[in-house]
Amino acid sequence: MSTHPFFSVVIPTYNRRDLLEITLNSVLNQNFASFEVIVVDNCSNDGTDNMIVKYLNDGRITYIKNEKNMERGYSRNRGIESSKGEFLTLLDADDIMYPDCLEEAYKHAITNSSSFFFAPKFDKFNYSGIDKVHFKKINTKNQTLEICKGNYISCIGVFLHRKIYQTLRFTEDPLMVGSEDYLIWFEILTMYNFTRLPVTTCATREHAGRSVYSEMYSNLEYQRSFIIKYIKSRKNLVRKYSKYLHLVNSNYFYHQALYSLNKKNKSKAFRLLIQAIGINPYFIFSKRFIALSIKIAL
Repeated sequence: MSTHPFFSVVIPTYNRRDLLEITLNSVLNQNFASFEVIVVDNCSNDGTDNMIVKYLNDGRITYIKNEKNMERGYSRNRGIESSKGEFLTLLDADDIMYPDCLEEAYKHAITNSSSFFFAPKFDKFNYSGIDKVHFKKINTKNQTLEICKGNYISCIGVFLHRKIYQTLRFTEDPLMVGSEDYLIWFEILTMYNFTRLPVTTCATREHAGRSVYSEMYSNLEYQRSFIIKYIKSRKNLVRKYSKYLHLVNSNYFYHQALYSLNKKNKSKAFRLLIQAIGINPYFIFSKRFIALSIKIAL
């Protein structure tokens, strides 16, 4: 019998002491017992290291502190390198697991022996309560097409088999924060299909300090260019995605337009929306295009 845990839970964190404590408690409250937790502290200065001391008597928890702030990709990779589980799952310090999260993942894994890449549904806690996330129906027979349309997978609650996580790593480029998971899904989907479980077993929490908002949207053009160049530089990715790259470009131009509108720059938003449909004319028929066009016109 294996002495390794079935699951490794990797949690990168930076200056989220209070949120992290809630996250840790949600993991320790799991119905399923075979897991380890690896917290990678990205050089916090808010007392995270003092808070976590009380958890270190629990042999399932490992605490790693970076010597300097290296951003989330680096921290995730350090956690991955320390993992021993059959499956690995990633949480941010503002995510939580419901008590049946690992139990449901285990049930899926043992009854679907070839499923190496999957995730449950998740909720969003906002300032007024819980939002049930709408997961649009995707074309599971052509996940190549779907991932090029946008990141339908997200990162919260994703489970990766050791065959995957022992060979792949997140980019550590700090300007890729918010898209580093999207980039790695392109790699994984060349080898394995993704499965969305029909259960909701985790949640993310909205708060003012979420880095995915403060950093990702200001770097969207860089991220678009990075992903396109990355795909074009690898033969396996070119074979898989080359005919759909216009969809990747169009999606990023749309999000740049949305960001520009939120910054009250309607003229720039309009130019970017025109770029999106110039690359992908069919985008003009989408609900997203129509809704954003109306907002720009008002």
